[in-house]
Amino acid sequence: MRKLALDLLGTDCAPQPEIEGAEEFIEENPNVFLYLIGTKDIKDKITLKNNFEFIETREKVYFHEKPSEVIKKKKDSTMAVGLHLLKEGKADAFVSAGNTGALLAYSIRILGRLKGVKRPAICALFPTYKGFCAVLDVGANADVRPLFLYQFGVMGEIFVKEILGIDKPKIAIISIGEEETKGSELTLKTKELFESNKNLNFIGNIEGNEILKGKADVVVTDGFTGNVLLKFGEGVIEMVQKFFKEGVISNFKYKLGALLMKNLFYEFRKKVSYEEFGGAPLLGINGNVFVAHGRSNKIAIKNALKTALKFSELNVNHKIEKALS
Repeated sequence: MRKLALDLLGTDCAPQPEIEGAEEFIEENPNVFLYLIGTKDIKDKITLKNNFEFIETREKVYFHEKPSEVIKKKKDSTMAVGLHLLKEGKADAFVSAGNTGALLAYSIRILGRLKGVKRPAICALFPTYKGFCAVLDVGANADVRPLFLYQFGVMGEIFVKEILGIDKPKIAIISIGEEETKGSELTLKTKELFESNKNLNFIGNIEGNEILKGKADVVVTDGFTGNVLLKFGEGVIEMVQKFFKEGVISNFKYKLGALLMKNLFYEFRKKVSYEEFGGAPLLGINGNVFVAHGRSNKIAIKNALKTALKFSELNVNHKIEKALS
């Protein structure tokens, strides 16, 4: 039986989304066991009857706290306890929607990196016209070296192969133009590393607007640029949704049109929503660790658990170690 651990105090509205997401997950996956980690005051809110164990902790990590301080002072936080379950082999994966920086710092301190990995990376799936594109790093490493980006590409390729089922993923580097001579010294040297490995389907540079067109399946960049891309994309989606919602409310003809296109709007929302996969893996960590969005609802938490389960079942980390050896 697979066992997953869930931080109940991660989301902005914790613990309700976590508890409801866990309940729906167990209903759909009765052969999985959950460790639910939280403080004493939320134990009675859990309505699950079977396939779970509540683990009581004394501390919660807040979004405003500095990761360097948290890992020193909060040894009994929900994050620390969940990661220790992974380290001890009691859980196969850990999911948290809490402070991403703290989760990364805890993970490196408690679990360490996979053999051969220089830097872990957060891998986010961006929606495209053709499906999804894995972009990494989106926040773990503001400053990188060519070798780091190259390893991001290798890890991203394996993740896309296993999770999205793409046989020969196309890998690209974010740059200011498609031309081979364009880009910073970092991107040009990274390009040389990718071109030296003929086993990778490396297609060169890619511009930001081409991510959504589905030109590549894996896109590598530094964590600063990747995080800006991620947040900007979320903002654009929110703006488009708000624009259409306000238009429908203000105009009767638009309202009629919206009724006719209801299913199309639903498909669009599902396509661009972070809820679809729920969580992003910390690739390169010696354990299956997933970070969910702080605004996650029960659907996102349920899907984060599903993705974490699949990730652990496919033994993705072992395949990353083998590829980097």
